[in-house]
This record gives sequence, C-alpha cells and structure tokens, in this order.
Amino acid sequence: MSSVVIDIESVLRAAGVYEQELGPLAIRHVDTLGADQDQFWGDEGIFETEGVQTQVVSFRRNWWQLGVVPRARGALAAGLRVKALSYGLLLAMVALSLQLVRIFHRAEERATRDPLTALPNRRLLLERARQLVSLSNRSGLGFGLCYVDLNGFKPVNDKLGHHAGDAVLLEVAKRLLGALRQSDTVARTGGDEFVILLPLMQGADEARQVIRKLAQALEPPISYRGHQIDIGASFGCALYPTDAENLEALMAVADTRMYEMKAYSKQA
Repeated sequence: MSSVVIDIESVLRAAGVYEQELGPLAIRHVDTLGADQDQFWGDEGIFETEGVQTQVVSFRRNWWQLGVVPRARGALAAGLRVKALSYGLLLAMVALSLQLVRIFHRAEERATRDPLTALPNRRLLLERARQLVSLSNRSGLGFGLCYVDLNGFKPVNDKLGHHAGDAVLLEVAKRLLGALRQSDTVARTGGDEFVILLPLMQGADEARQVIRKLAQALEPPISYRGHQIDIGASFGCALYPTDAENLEALMAVADTRMYEMKAYSKQA
C-alpha cells in the first residue's frame, strides 16, 4: 500500500479543466451504491446549489463525482463540458497512476536487488529465508543455506581495477545461477560474498553435492581483456532445522563453516 500526495490543481490543469468555460467546480467521493460522501476539493455548497451539473468518474476502486454550477447561459453545453472534463480528468489520473506504478517498481527493485548483478540483496534474501523457515515449521520440509566467499578476489581489483572486479562478479553470478535450480535463490550480500537458499534440501550428502557442483562451475578461469583470472571460492552450508532452530543461528553456522573452509584452503 502506498500513500501519494497529489497536487489537484496541476491534475485539473493537465486535464484541460481550466480551458472550459465553466462555473465553480467541486469533487467528492461517492461509494459504489451512489451514496454521497465527503467533498475533498472545491468550494463548499456547490453540490447543494440549484442547477448543479454532476458526472461520476470511476477510477480503479474509487468513485469520484464532479459537480459544476454552469453560468447563466448554455446549461446544456455546460453539461457536455462537464462530461468532457470528467473524462479528461480520468485520463490524467490514469496517466498519473501508471507513472506511480513505474516509480514504485523502480524503487522496489532498488530496495531489493543488487545494483551490479541484479541478484537479490540481503533484504530480499532474509525475506525469502523467513518464508522458508515458516514453510519448514508447518510442513517439516527442510532447506539449506550456503555461504559463498570468493578466494583471491581482492588482487583482481588491486591489479586490474574495479572494472575487472565487476566483470568477475557478474560472471560468478551467472555461473552460480547456471549451476542451480530455478527454485533456488542466489543473493549477493556485499563485496565478493554470495548467499544461496536451497529449498527442500534434506541431508548433508545433498549439500555436499551442491558444493561440488558450485565449485566445478567456478573452476574455469574468467577471461577479461586478455587476462585469465582464476577465482576459487570457499563454501559453508547449514541445514534447517538440523543445524539450527532459527534463521540467525543457521546463518551463523553457515558463516563459520565457510571461514573454516577458507582457513583450511590457505593451509593446504
């Protein structure tokens, strides 16, 4: 649900209301049964004035009634003008609504998507993870959460620049998505860290298979302007509810396992 402040004068001007030769104008809500509601714009008392011309405009789930007191001459023509301006107002409101929808979708995408990879960000990841926790609590079906942290990513930025680093992150995102199911979620939570949600994962063997598949996907070098960039990754997976009883603890277990794998790979 959204609340929007509308400059009604600008809307009426865009609808051509002020180009009409009309008298005083007012707008009020009406319900679906036609019962009069509160007037929200215009001079008070217009709807009670003798000879007032009215027209109802339907806009999505709202009904507005326009009322205008025609000038002394041309009452019939004034009635036609009221109908014309009502449809002009409707078109202006539809255009405004479409613009608001586009703005809302752009704002929602910025709030829930990583701007570089277009993957879900941490906010959307947590929302989907909480949904999986609720589903698991109701159905008994578990899920997996896997941390992926790239190895050797910092030297790429240091030696080849941030454009190379961005190209690597985009390729990694593409490979991770290609190695997983459509029902899985791959999120970028910051820097070179990714988090994966794996619905309906029941056991550790299945988790190890997924890790092997992801490692194989990231094994080939990434080509960038004549350079062959080797990027490995450390993984840490945890299963709900086997490894933890809530989401925060589950993420902590996966994060710890990922750092344990990273430390082991440095020693090897």
